[in-house]
Amino acid sequence: MNWYIKIQKCDQSGPYTKLELMELYHKGPFTRDTLVWVYQKDGWEWTRAESVIELREIFLSETKESPMGVLDTKPKAAPKTMPKTILDDKIWAVAGGKGGVGKSIIASSLAIGLTVLGKRVILIDLDLGGPNLHTLFGTQEPSKTIFDFLEGKSSLQDTIVKTDIERLSLISGKSGALGAANIPHLSKKKLLSNLKNLDCDYLILDIGAGSSYNQLDFFMEADQGIIVTMPEPHAIQDAFHFIKTALLRKISQEFKDNVTVSHAFKDQKYPDVEKIDSFLKGIELQDPEVANLIKLEISQFCPRVILNQVMDHKELKDGHFFIQSLKEMLLLDADFLGYVWFDREVRRATQDLKPFLINAPKSKAATCIFSMIVHKLLNHQYLKAKLKEIGLRRKVKGIDYETIYPGYRSSIGIYK
Repeated sequence: MNWYIKIQKCDQSGPYTKLELMELYHKGPFTRDTLVWVYQKDGWEWTRAESVIELREIFLSETKESPMGVLDTKPKAAPKTMPKTILDDKIWAVAGGKGGVGKSIIASSLAIGLTVLGKRVILIDLDLGGPNLHTLFGTQEPSKTIFDFLEGKSSLQDTIVKTDIERLSLISGKSGALGAANIPHLSKKKLLSNLKNLDCDYLILDIGAGSSYNQLDFFMEADQGIIVTMPEPHAIQDAFHFIKTALLRKISQEFKDNVTVSHAFKDQKYPDVEKIDSFLKGIELQDPEVANLIKLEISQFCPRVILNQVMDHKELKDGHFFIQSLKEMLLLDADFLGYVWFDREVRRATQDLKPFLINAPKSKAATCIFSMIVHKLLNHQYLKAKLKEIGLRRKVKGIDYETIYPGYRSSIGIYK
């Protein structure tokens, strides 16, 4: 990635590579306060270099001679407490507007990545009609599944099976069971309630494709909702409709007892709501207070987006376009977690029935996943200190922090 900068109040210069910016930092002109042209939630703007996640490691250099002649020999100490991030939330739901976007692979990879940080993770296959997560780990379908729990034949705790990866467990769905995908509302509430009581650090929910009520409710009940899509028009469109439908589902459920909102949904069905602001204006004319409460609900809904199977840097514009569309059409401040390169190592690992993060930890796709975990989920310095503290640096099968992480160039997965 190349960067344009403004040094002091001079005109912009560039573009510079990250290596060139690092050289400028050591020579003096480029500082933490230098303005960098970056894409934020509301569009492109000038931002302090220190605030740009992708550039922070530049300022972690051991020594540097500043323009004032003062040696900056003491890098900032790693924070003693973890900064508030997505990691503060226990339940993550990974969804896709359509099948084939790599949702299950992303979900399992995030789960494995969290175990590298020493977290206890339970990965749950909520594609109730066509569960396949167990195949990614090279195992047979467990003898007890979510279906057994829903039928009252087993406790949810008894459906948990350990994987070959330390600290990672799996709850699977039932393949080929008639009606498994169409669970009643009460069964769904029972499942959600029991999931929250499981003893682990994180729950990763792999939600089935489509936008039925089951998929939407699992997504909305999670602490964090992650949508996986691809740089293809139909995939972007399906992801947009999934998030739009989830948002409207959330509003309809939260305000189901309000007459104005009920009438609005009765008169205007989900697919007909093109822009959320026009929908809100109709409610605002009748009940301004409720309209403000709905706006508050919208402001608290922040879906995360991962662009998967990227084959060219030009395709990144699809991710930015998607984020901007969510802002303009749905008033949502979505977060672009990053992108993952198309990588044949992923397919090879899948054919070998092994997680590609373990099978090919130095692959381009694996590097992207680790990059998101480091910079988007954790502060870089905190992670390095934490890995040293818990002694994980060389204990995960083939994953070596010191040799892998220098391979990435930014928090959104640009591979060098």
